[in-house]
Order: sequence, then C-alpha cells, then structure tokens
Amino acid sequence: MKNNSTTNAKARRDFLRLSSFFILSPLLAPARDFFDFKKNIDACSITTKDYYGEGPYGPTKYSTVNVPFTNKLARANEPGTRLKIRGIAYKNDCTTPVSGVYLELWHANDAGLYDVNININYRNLRGKILTDAQGRYSFDTIVPGKYLNGSSYRPAHIHFLIRHENINYFTQLYFAGDPDIATDGGSSPTSGPYDATERIIELTTAANGKKTGLFNIKLNETAFAATQKETKNEFEGFLNQNAPNPFTNFTEINFGVYKPAHVKLQVADSNGNLVKTLLDQQMGGGRFVIQWNGKNNNGTSAGKGIYVCSLFFNNQLMKYIKIVKA
Repeated sequence: MKNNSTTNAKARRDFLRLSSFFILSPLLAPARDFFDFKKNIDACSITTKDYYGEGPYGPTKYSTVNVPFTNKLARANEPGTRLKIRGIAYKNDCTTPVSGVYLELWHANDAGLYDVNININYRNLRGKILTDAQGRYSFDTIVPGKYLNGSSYRPAHIHFLIRHENINYFTQLYFAGDPDIATDGGSSPTSGPYDATERIIELTTAANGKKTGLFNIKLNETAFAATQKETKNEFEGFLNQNAPNPFTNFTEINFGVYKPAHVKLQVADSNGNLVKTLLDQQMGGGRFVIQWNGKNNNGTSAGKGIYVCSLFFNNQLMKYIKIVKA
C-alpha cells in the first residue's frame, strides 16, 4: 500500500496536469471553445430552420440593397444594451470548421422596430458577414426589442440567412430566460424540423453591462456532397471557378447572365470585409469574363490569402467562389 505522502504527491501532479490543460487549451485551440466542443461531442445536431422563416422584414421582402458587409450591426449611439455574438460554423460532425459561410443578419431595434428604409447608404441593425478560414464569425449589435405578434409578444430574436454552396435557409436566434419563449411558435418547438432548443443561447453580462453569447452553426453535411448546377430557374446565371487559382498577378473570372439584371461582382476577405468591387452595373444576357489584378478598391495590393468572390443579381446573392492569392 502506498503511503500518504506518495498519494498526495500524485494527487498534486494530477491536479497540476489538469489545471495546465484548462489554462493552455484556449491557447492551443483558439478556434474552439473547450466546453462548447465537449457539448458538441455529447450531442451534435444540425442547426434547424425557424418556424417563422425570414419573418416580415427579410431580404426577399425588403431588398438587401445598401446592407453592408460589416460585423458592426449597431451604430455606437444606437439605444439599447450592447451585445456580442460569436461562433463557429461546422459540418455536421461538429468538429470540422467551414470557411466562407455567408451570414446575413437583421433584427429589431430596442423599441421592437425594423429598419425598412432602402434609400439610405447604411441599413441599421442589418449586416452581412462571412466565416473566416477557421469557420469563425462574430458581430456586435444590441439586444433586440420585442413587438406584439397577435395578442402576445415575440421573444427577442436575431434573424439569420445561412448560405454555403447549395445550403440556403433562414433561422432565428433566441435567448435563454426570455419569458415569452414558452408561448412563441418559433422558439417553443423542442422536436421536429423547427426544433429551437439549440438556438436558445445563454447570455453572460460583463461589468460594463455588455452581453455576450456563443452560437455555433452546424450545417447539413449531405449538402456538401451535392454539386451546384447552372439552373436557370434557381440562379438566373452562373459563376465559374476563377483561373488561375491560386494566382499572383491576375486571374480571370467567368460568369453568365440568363436575362437582364443589375449585376454586382465583389471580392471580400476571409473576414467578410469588402476588398474590391469588380462590377456594379445593369447588364443584358450573355457570358462574360472579367479580370482581377489582386488589388483593392484603393489600388494597392490586397495581399496573400483566401478571398471570396460573390455574384449578385438585383442585389440578391446568387453564388460565390473562393479565390487564393499566392
């Protein structure tokens, strides 16, 4: 039998080893929160659609014109409690991060009202972002206000449009402790295709009153095996992979328009920041080729890295490709 001093020494070594793991693990794996990773292993489920879909103020009902690529949805002087949401987009194994996932975000202001003004240069409490090379995203805004939906209030929520390859759907994010969740059609389902259980997240409050929350997005992996097709009814055009790719001095991008439309071709970095607008004009049908010399809108080199080239028809995202600048 071991003596007490030997047993105590082993206990101290075990404690120190475990303590160092918890201290160092965020440094060794910054793209994944340890506790959230463990939760994903224990119970991994796909991020579901929301029962209410995009709601009455979504991009198919109110044009996305002037919605910026930004992770600052709320102005500095916007009334309300400041909120930061972060997360990682995963395949449905909940361990493989996915870069270049397009997220369009919008929600009500502190008074429960949506910005529907399409004639200004900045759309309030609306934004578009892309997940980075490690699948990460984050945005700063305010806690949404509530509004009456019939005889009861809808709980506070943030709308998400999620697009990647042929994945394309709307969902909504809710917050634990909201008393209106129990009676709400969108946030109350706990089973079926609109199960909102994992879309109701905990918020923590800092000393300055700012709230933060973690929302990881799990995509349906079966969609990754599907090949995008040039379907006129669905895309009204096409965007082919650029060549050469990777490139150093210039690359060519081929795209097509099946019928007249306002066409926009934009390049963004892996954080979703706009780098270069290659095209922004009304065009007739046909096949076209455009070159990018790797420079930004200021005429300077965009630098090496992974970029996302997005094709918009009438301010609706149709398709995007990943471009590598060597």
